Amino acid sequence: MLLAMKILERWILALIVFIAVSPPGLWASEFKVDKKRSSVTVDVKATGDDFTAHLEDYMVHIMIDDGTHQPTNAVFKWDFKNLKTGKDKRDEKMLEWMGVPKYSQASFTFEKWEVKKGETYATGIMEMHGIKKSLTFPVTLKQEAKEMTIMGQAKMDYQDFNLKIIRMMLLFKVNPQLVISFELKGVLVP
Repeated sequence: MLLAMKILERWILALIVFIAVSPPGLWASEFKVDKKRSSVTVDVKATGDDFTAHLEDYMVHIMIDDGTHQPTNAVFKWDFKNLKTGKDKRDEKMLEWMGVPKYSQASFTFEKWEVKKGETYATGIMEMHGIKKSLTFPVTLKQEAKEMTIMGQAKMDYQDFNLKIIRMMLLFKVNPQLVISFELKGVLVP
């Protein structure tokens, strides 16, 4: 009996040490995004016609470290056919300009978190129109029990992805600077 107790004590001690020195991300939960409560938008400035496009569907996979409550990995993928501006003809022109169907798919793959001057930033690789670029932007994470919200806003220049400035009738121009805003709401699942 005494030998069994000593073995159990050593096993428990080994487990405690293993947990204490485990690398971040070993103990993680999946962040299941509720698309009905979440939103992803793109704000576009254009001569006389600013508009916001809404991403109606996407695939997202995010794992959250149970200790730090920060993502350990994340992948966000979408099809530009699901980006809607509210005007069918404008959507058709956008898809033509993007080179859809060849360049219909795009993605963001998370690489790291950094805290700078009290603000948290996410960095990852944006792949769009056959080009991969690093993108860094501020994010906010809010968690209450198993509920979580991840919010952020990324600024990008579509010219960085080999897309030409849109001009029509010499007067109309779409500014190449876009603002992508997202608010992902969901629950953590072990």
